[in-house]
Amino acid sequence: MVDTFTSNQFVRFIYKECSTTEAAFIEESCDDDWEMHEEITMLKEAKFSLPMALFAAHPTSLVNILNYSKKTA
Repeated sequence: MVDTFTSNQFVRFIYKECSTTEAAFIEESCDDDWEMHEEITMLKEAKFSLPMALFAAHPTSLVNILNYSKKTA
């Protein structure tokens, strides 16, 4: 039997937002599928690096947003 999972399911698994049954099924399937294991590992590494990322809007974008809100207010 071939089980297919979506990236969305893997993300929910990493963030512990799936049911315990689904988590157990993913873990069991991961033990048998190296590609699946690699994808989950890659997503975990990406999750780990997110807090180190800095998010800031470009100043021009902020000005455009403020100007738009003035026009529509």
